[in-house]
Amino acid sequence: MFSLLPKRSSTADSVPYNAAARRTLINKYMWSEQQHFFVDYNHHKASQSKVLSAAASTALFFNLASEQQAQHIAERLSRDFLKAGGIVTTVTSTSQQWDSPNGWAPLQWFAVKGLNNYGFSDLSKRIMKNWLTMVENDFSVNQCLLEKYNACVPQLKAGGGEYVVQQGFGWTNGVTSRFYTLCED
Repeated sequence: MFSLLPKRSSTADSVPYNAAARRTLINKYMWSEQQHFFVDYNHHKASQSKVLSAAASTALFFNLASEQQAQHIAERLSRDFLKAGGIVTTVTSTSQQWDSPNGWAPLQWFAVKGLNNYGFSDLSKRIMKNWLTMVENDFSVNQCLLEKYNACVPQLKAGGGEYVVQQGFGWTNGVTSRFYTLCED
């Protein structure tokens, strides 16, 4: 198994060390100074991806970003990812299910929780509002929740990938329910 972490003993004091080492390595390999965004890193090619993904918000979700990095991510999410139905998966439009125009519930959750961790509550509320409005409108027509949605044009079905959109997905149910709770607070 490939690991970027140096070998350490399995004593109880290694847990904080490993967490700090992971944070350092994530910032070293996945923070793009050029893009001001966290990106995927291909260790076989020793290079960072050019694809910008909403998965960058996981660094905020896990409190791995500096305040300045969080500011950059929030600005980029607001400017490039936030659409009528929430956050798109990537800023790349393709026929693949994990690209724009699709929005997936887990990425909405990572973005909202991550932004809240760093005090960007106005942006997180906009994401939740956009997501909930889209889900409610779609539910009024289809009478079910779906695994993914077209976040750019919520009236259109999401698509892409190797199968049709699935109904009643647990993560959509859970994230949507949690957003209702957060909006009440």
